[in-house]
Amino acid sequence: MYKFARGWRARAKRVITYRRVDLACKMHEEMYKAFAAADDAHLHRLTCAGLHSSLRARLAARPPRTAYTWRLLRHARRPRLVSVVAAPLPDAFAPPRSFLMQAVVLLRSRQALTRRAVRPEPGVGVAAAGRRRQPQQQQQQQQQQQGGKGPEEGEGERQQPFEHDAVEYLVLQKRMWGGKEEVVGEGLDGWRVWGFASETPLKDIRWTRAWREERRKERERLQKGMMEGSTGEEEAGSGQVVGHGKGA
Repeated sequence: MYKFARGWRARAKRVITYRRVDLACKMHEEMYKAFAAADDAHLHRLTCAGLHSSLRARLAARPPRTAYTWRLLRHARRPRLVSVVAAPLPDAFAPPRSFLMQAVVLLRSRQALTRRAVRPEPGVGVAAAGRRRQPQQQQQQQQQQQGGKGPEEGEGERQQPFEHDAVEYLVLQKRMWGGKEEVVGEGLDGWRVWGFASETPLKDIRWTRAWREERRKERERLQKGMMEGSTGEEEAGSGQVVGHGKGA
């Protein structure tokens, strides 16, 4: 059980060991492979509700008779745990001893995505089958004469894989509900993929700090002005009372 007391951040970081980094790499690869293969059941097991809904919408928008294959070629650098954040859930929405934990893992990898057109299933009828097989047999004979290998059954034209370098901040999420870990799948230790985070540029951090400092100074000036104004009114009020007493 994780306790939110003094030093809970340090204890939470000790819970997320390098084994969690390996788990993040595994879930990252499985998620992309399942998305490429349109495996909705596996995506539901791996991802949180918001990310799963987004991926399902993207799967529905895919062109028909199109298949994808995703491969992880290599990691450019060793994956690194960037941050761990844990926060208790409000008592109004969850039972006591409930909280969320998020871990951010930096992944630098070389990835490849291949797209291919899937041939439609053969039609009914001998004449249609004969017309369909004739160009396929001619193509296979030509490729065999050239020393090549014919296409597999049901497989269409395959495009060259698109390779690219990716820098991703993968966010994993784990939920404790009433002091018990949420079970999401075998081997996942209660973790799910929440999504991806973006890196904040240094200039934005500096601008945010400067903006906060300016806001702090502005609040101090307003508070000082209000205090001086109230003090002046009290002095003016006391002077009127004294003057009225002298006139009497």
